[in-house]
Amino acid sequence: VISISKVAEIIKQTVQYQGKLIYNTKKPDGMPIKTLDSSVLTSLGWKSSFNFQSAIEITYKWFFRERPEKINKWREGERATPDIIF
Repeated sequence: VISISKVAEIIKQTVQYQGKLIYNTKKPDGMPIKTLDSSVLTSLGWKSSFNFQSAIEITYKWFFRERPEKINKWREGERATPDIIF
């Protein structure tokens, strides 16, 4: 189980985001836990090749390679946000 906070931190680290992550505690939390059950796949012999952090890094590198114009716009400040509020 991985928390939304941990997901946000992994993404922040991967994209080298320097802003703060701000959590709005006045908003409802939503479902306390959201899980994915991969037991059927596991019972058939499937095993994940990547952990979550590696998958995010690989996806970001792919996006960076395939869509550099999007990354450049973000880095130039077109969509820059000093803080991300959850």
